[in-house]
Amino acid sequence: MHIPFYPYTMKIEFVQYRVFPTEGDLEDFLHLVKKKNIPYKLEKFASAADSTFLGQAAAKEFILKIPISRVDELNRFLEKEAEEFFPSLSRDYFMFQSSNEELLEILKNPRDWGIENVVYAGKILEERNIGFSLSSIKEEVRQREIEFEKPVKANSALIWMGYLFLPFSYVMGESYAGTLSIFIGFYLFVTKKNNSKGESFPAFDERSRLHGKILIGLGILFWILTNLWYYVLSRYFFN
Repeated sequence: MHIPFYPYTMKIEFVQYRVFPTEGDLEDFLHLVKKKNIPYKLEKFASAADSTFLGQAAAKEFILKIPISRVDELNRFLEKEAEEFFPSLSRDYFMFQSSNEELLEILKNPRDWGIENVVYAGKILEERNIGFSLSSIKEEVRQREIEFEKPVKANSALIWMGYLFLPFSYVMGESYAGTLSIFIGFYLFVTKKNNSKGESFPAFDERSRLHGKILIGLGILFWILTNLWYYVLSRYFFN
């Protein structure tokens, strides 16, 4: 299978859109992407454990990435395609055997199921005439997405742990001095989360990220000072 390559540039930001377990599933979906003439990138992924134990025969997943500016367009197109395809959907499809509660859960968690299954769930519930409000569910999902995008306060214990590790820099030796605090600092400062459109947002609030920057700075400082101290000891006292 030919995997096209689109160079990353400052003008086009590609984001992960969907993961496919098999090449066959990927090819079926790419047919729809190509109909809209949307550029894409493909990446093959296999877990380290699979590669170690199964070698080249390890099962691979295919990650599809598209420009973030085209996500909404593709979402609308897939929704329209699913609505048009639903009348011909086989009644053996698993969702026709799902309970009303299970179908409502699909509508409430669209990120876990994909646009097509969300459309099918809504159509099946409409056929069953259970009197649900699709607009209310969509508003509930939208509000959850808004809350998800908000940065949260980091665990205080994690922040204190970062500071408490600093005094133990000397005990850990020159190679590891301050490294745990630096790792915690980077985690607090750079961790991001992606919404359903692929947009990135800081995972932690401004105060937590400030602690992250302080821990990075102090960790580096303690690493330098500890290494200088070990150098002085080895050079002038234990030589």
